[in-house]
Amino acid sequence: QGFKRGFSPLLCKRKALLQRYWTRSFLASTAAQKHAQIRQRLNQSKQSKMLAPRKTLWSTPGVGVEAACQLLRLGAQDKVIDVGCGDGRFLLEAAKRGASAVGLEIDAERAEAARANGCVDVRTCNALDEAEWSKAFDDGVTCAFLYLVP
Repeated sequence: QGFKRGFSPLLCKRKALLQRYWTRSFLASTAAQKHAQIRQRLNQSKQSKMLAPRKTLWSTPGVGVEAACQLLRLGAQDKVIDVGCGDGRFLLEAAKRGASAVGLEIDAERAEAARANGCVDVRTCNALDEAEWSKAFDDGVTCAFLYLVP
């Protein structure tokens, strides 16, 4: 009664169970696909991540540059690396004190600004890129400078 011709209550229950199973399986496989996509995106973004992700790019204040150079006692025997050199303030001060300096900057515009300000060796790269990091240190770096937030 109330069933379509040829369908028994057992078949209807079975069909409902199959539909539920199919729906759950579909949702589970869709979730697994989404999870795999997210994991893939995270792995890709790890390669392009910044050392210190931030919305605002800060320049090292002059007081910080001066204090760092005094603490490091920079001289002609030193080769410094500035990780995230920005506009090159630290590099310029180190050069004034006789040190040679290498800047690593992920942002191409900021790296160009450092070059325009007179910094000679500024590399546009991610500091997390091991090849660039190794190259810079293979050049005989004696001091490293990193300034993240004011």
